[in-house]
Amino acid sequence: MGRQSRKLAKRRADAEAEAAAAPPATSTSHSPPAKKRKLSSGLNNWEAEKLFGEITSELKNYPHVSQPLPRRLKIGTRSLKDKDPSLLTWTCNKCRRINYPRRYLVTDLPVIQCECGEEADIEFDFSMANIEVNGECPIGNVKNQRKEPKCTVYSTASNIEATLRMRQILSGEKLEDNKPVINISQLVAHCEFVRLNYGINKDPEDQWNYKTIPSLFIALGIFGAVTEEPSVHELADYVTVNKNFYDICRVLADGHPLTTGIVPGKKFRHLKPGQIYKAPKKEKFTANKKDTGHAILLIGAGRRRKTNYYHFLNSWGENFCLTDDGKGGFGMVRASDITLRPLKFIRYKEEVVHHQSLASTKAH
Repeated sequence: MGRQSRKLAKRRADAEAEAAAAPPATSTSHSPPAKKRKLSSGLNNWEAEKLFGEITSELKNYPHVSQPLPRRLKIGTRSLKDKDPSLLTWTCNKCRRINYPRRYLVTDLPVIQCECGEEADIEFDFSMANIEVNGECPIGNVKNQRKEPKCTVYSTASNIEATLRMRQILSGEKLEDNKPVINISQLVAHCEFVRLNYGINKDPEDQWNYKTIPSLFIALGIFGAVTEEPSVHELADYVTVNKNFYDICRVLADGHPLTTGIVPGKKFRHLKPGQIYKAPKKEKFTANKKDTGHAILLIGAGRRRKTNYYHFLNSWGENFCLTDDGKGGFGMVRASDITLRPLKFIRYKEEVVHHQSLASTKAH
């Protein structure tokens, strides 16, 4: 169980203990029942339990999809530069060490920093939108939030879908078109339950900005990911990733999409294919705006003319950053412009144990 999941379980246990210890309310036909003590969130114990029961009873009627076991990866097209390892090989000018590319799950990456500390002056590029793994693309569809101020929900939904697709791909399953597709309304309802019942992000003005992300991930840990079929998919856990460019590259190269945020300036909406978006300074941009962040899904990375950048999947429909061949919805952003530590879903329970052991090792 992850740190957030343990905190959530403790909160609920404390709430249940408090409810059990409270004296029973007495009432007559002439006097109203005693008012229950409100939780810090605004829901009382009876309301919270009723709502939780309604949600879980509905989900019981849906088929639950267990986590498939991974199999040996059969390489597809992978990165465009994987075919020639010499393009990703470089010799350190300081120690003369030859640094060969390293193989990750879905693409090869150059060694960006030599053991002596010297950084590579080498260009590379990869995106999950242009990669096949076991003959399948990890990215299923481009979402359009339209005028809904719920970019965090749509970005998280895309993250779930890509994670589930990778899980199916690695188990050898054949994917159906752009499925699975997450039920957005269910995800919103489950997030609202967590937000109200556990006192996370209670301010209505902050209801759907970046502060919603913890509520979303906790809700998914409680109720699972509900798709439109409908079915319920279990997610093992989630972790945050350092904002270090090299760390993020390695995670992305292993096929993990990452939810993060940026500041969307005037040039963002008119971004063109091949352009690397450079965000305005946050202090200048936030002068007259309350909610300034925009959630995106990182799906790749690269370096061009000494500029590090990420490929991302947006939630503004396929007309965003439209290419000449009619494909859109994707863009590139300068690596230094992401504003949040990226979050990734863990595909398998075995990985949770691995992450916990790493954390324990670092602590000692």
